[in-house]
This record gives sequence, structure tokens and C-alpha cells, in this order.
Amino acid sequence: MMKRRASANDAGNSHLPAKKIRSGINHGAATPMKWQDSPQGLSADWVFSNNSNVNICNDRRWFTEFTPFKSVTSSGAVEGVGTVNLPVKRDPDMRGPQAHHVLRLTNVLYTPSSDFNILGQPLFELAPQLTLRSTPKSRGTLDGEDGNPIAFFSPNAPLYCLRLSGPPIGPRLAPTKFEPGQLYFVGTSWPDSERARWNRRGQPDEAAKTKPRQPVGRQPVGQQPYTAEEKAWLKKHYQGEFKFLMSYGLSIYDEEDREEGRAIMRALVSPGEDDDEEEEDKEKEEEEEDKDDNFNHPSDYLFDNKERAWVKNHYQNCAAFMTLNGLRWWNDDELADAKRLIKSSIRDDE
Repeated sequence: MMKRRASANDAGNSHLPAKKIRSGINHGAATPMKWQDSPQGLSADWVFSNNSNVNICNDRRWFTEFTPFKSVTSSGAVEGVGTVNLPVKRDPDMRGPQAHHVLRLTNVLYTPSSDFNILGQPLFELAPQLTLRSTPKSRGTLDGEDGNPIAFFSPNAPLYCLRLSGPPIGPRLAPTKFEPGQLYFVGTSWPDSERARWNRRGQPDEAAKTKPRQPVGRQPVGQQPYTAEEKAWLKKHYQGEFKFLMSYGLSIYDEEDREEGRAIMRALVSPGEDDDEEEEDKEKEEEEEDKDDNFNHPSDYLFDNKERAWVKNHYQNCAAFMTLNGLRWWNDDELADAKRLIKSSIRDDE
């Protein structure tokens, strides 16, 4: 998650008529819940991010169930996994107990270093219908399969933040971490190898049971530590062992995976590899050009090739990038903000 200074004026959105709540529907009363209370309040910012494959929470007090578990995401270290009961308002025009709902979020990662709580693609399991439409009272809605409202996004936040239920229905909330005059975008990714490691926790390691014994005096190639030259190769081509293992679905927290990774790396490296690097770079450039051909939204042509390549790597297209960051591609000022944000992110990656 990154934060950038916005220099252009943030023009207001044009408003559409508010969604009309259908009458005669029994939405049910809010589920009674208890949350940890403190004078500081619980972290208030729950941001929807369509390009994230997991939910993360930065406040341990939100968890009603918690299992310590060391892992890592693209946005920081993970200290545990658990369940969060999130009290939300269903619709800005509803009143009384029926106006509230509780989202039960499971397999939420506790990532204390994250500035915000992030709601990723698992949110669609609870609210399959998402509408991103700004009105004076909301920035969009989340509905169930039956079309009944489940939650909505606050109209006052710079990103798509759920409108939570405060006391006495929900817990006391801390002040928002959003700052005026700032431009934000959020996103996180949990590697499949780490998710698999979480899913198989507590299970016996079958590979260890069936692993053949090695003859005395012979050490498998994967068990030998990396040499300085091999570490330099990993740094050059994969930015280190962690990302190299991720690319093969392996985990740096599993010693057998690391051993397998060392064997793979040594099989890849050959004496003539450096001679082929120029040709490989050319092939990568051609692949990037092919990727550019997949862009077909009008906003995609407002960015140069390097910017589009970065967007393609992190988002589906430029329109998705701008929408998820609360920007409108047809607005010149907000387009300039988007280009500055992308350029700054590219510099951070280099």
C-alpha cells in the first residue's frame, strides 16, 4: 500500500439519484456482537480492493478468532489468521435495527504494518453484487444474491471504504487515517504457496515420510547452501530467493521447498546463460508489446507504453486502476494525478 501527494484539485463527482430501497422486505435484525473496547477505538478504515486476493486487518482487537501464523504478503508480514465480525450499515436510507448487518470475514490476515484494512476478492463470497456508483449518500453498494442491500461505501472517503456501524450497534472507532490532500491506492497479494501452507497446517508431512535416505557422504544438490555467486544471480533475476520461490509455487518458510528451489536454480544456471540474456531481453520486450495489444479501453491510450505495462502488471487495465483509486479517466486533473501516481510507483519498483 502506498500513499502519494496529490497536487491537482479533487473535483467532486457528479451525482446520480440515490438507490431506492424496496419496501416489504424483511432484512432481519442485526446479529448481537461484542467487540473489544478501548478509548482509542478500533481501526476504522476498511477499504475494498478488487486487485487483492485476500482480506487483511491491521488491528488485533477486531479478531474474534485468531491463530498465530507467520507468513507474508506483498504489503507486509503476517502474524496470524482469524475471523473478523464487521458491523456495517446496509443502506444510507435505512433506519432502526434492520439498517445494520454483520459481515463475518474468515481467513483474515493480521498484518499490523498495513496502513489500512483491506477487503479483497473474498468479499464477493458474502456480497456477490457490487455496484460502484456515486450518489450524495454513497460511493457504491454491496448486495446479496437476492438483491437485498448488505453494505455500502462511505461517500466521504477517498477510496471505497465500507460504512461501519458505530456505537451502540458496533464498537468505538478510531479516527480515519486518510489525510486531506493525499492520493492513495491499496492492494495486497497472498502467494498461493503461503495459502496452501496455511490450509495444510497441522497435517503430517507426507513428503518427509517417503523421502529416501541418501548414501552416507553424498549431499543432494539442493541441500548445499547458496554461494555468493548464486545469491547474486537470484538478486539480479528475481530480486532474491523469496520471489524466486514464489514463481515456482514454493515457500521460503518451508525448508524442503527451499531445498527444491536451490536444486531448480542450479539446474537453470548454465555457463552460456549470460550470452543469451540479450535475446531474452528482446523477447520480453516483444511480450510487453503483445500485452499492450490487449488494452482496448479509451483510457488505456492516455498512458505511454511503460505506464501501461506497469498498470497491466498490477491491474487489469487503466480504467480499473483509476476506478479503484477513485479517479475519473475523462477528468484531466484526475488523469494527471493518475499519471503522477503511476510514475512514482514505477520509480519505487526500480
